[in-house]
Amino acid sequence: MSVVFLVLLALALSVAGSEVVLRGRKVQSAFGATVAVWATVGGFLLGWFWGRPSGRASFPVFWAGAFLTWFGIRSHLESSILLRLVYALRQQPKSAAELLEEYERFYGPRQRVEELVRSGLLERREGVLVVTRKGKWILALARMLRG
Repeated sequence: MSVVFLVLLALALSVAGSEVVLRGRKVQSAFGATVAVWATVGGFLLGWFWGRPSGRASFPVFWAGAFLTWFGIRSHLESSILLRLVYALRQQPKSAAELLEEYERFYGPRQRVEELVRSGLLERREGVLVVTRKGKWILALARMLRG
């Protein structure tokens, strides 16, 4: 089996496996699950590369880059407002007001808050939204990265 075929097969398995674990969630909401898929497939492939001296160092770098590339593209596609608007126009023309109304109905503030709850960054306590421990950790990390 050629190296290129093996790597392409592993990439395809990782992408397909990621879609299975996402189950309609956004990629940021299931980051750990997608990392686990890529780590599992990459781990098997690393075993194959381990016998090659250059593979021990180069394969983990390649695989991390492949994951980050997939993550960046997937994340961008699912959060692109322009793509959502084009998608909404796929079946028939709409006025600007109709287009914005449809966008708000499917991707408005309520849906964004629900995604934060599903991802474990917020939770409902006694009728109010509260930032979770995970959410506070993400906020602290964002503050550190911001400088």
